[in-house]
Amino acid sequence: MHTIDYEINLNERGRPCIGLPASYKDKPEDKFFAMEIARYVLQNTHDRLSENFDVDTAKKLDITLRVLGQIGDQMAEILWNSMKASGDAEMIMGKSYNVAVDTIEERDSLATTGILEGEKIFLREEGLKVLVENENKIYKLTGGNTNNDWIELPKWDEIK
Repeated sequence: MHTIDYEINLNERGRPCIGLPASYKDKPEDKFFAMEIARYVLQNTHDRLSENFDVDTAKKLDITLRVLGQIGDQMAEILWNSMKASGDAEMIMGKSYNVAVDTIEERDSLATTGILEGEKIFLREEGLKVLVENENKIYKLTGGNTNNDWIELPKWDEIK
């Protein structure tokens, strides 16, 4: 889970402002968060108050929302590709499992559009390994990506 630690500080004029700790590392996902929050606040303001705006203000706000949407979409694509590359790298590394779920039902309902596990994205594709925690069993997709394609992997003590 991504987190941003911040404080409300006062700038040199006494105006409240966001303060980041000295240990803060500049991360693209934080910029994405800020962009999405700005878009959300402006969209909410537009939806609630647009009838009160003059024509010029309404046009400018509409343009701003579209630009923020386009930038946010591009940032989302870059983040998705980066997180997918991290997931792909993990699959190549041969870890014992890639995704953990509580039940078989959760395993069977994993999305085909992407599975977010921490800061990695996995696709529901051949080779994906899923730990079903309430059974303490690992399943792997083999020969396809449907629920019929899950096979249970043997436990290490059964292999020996």
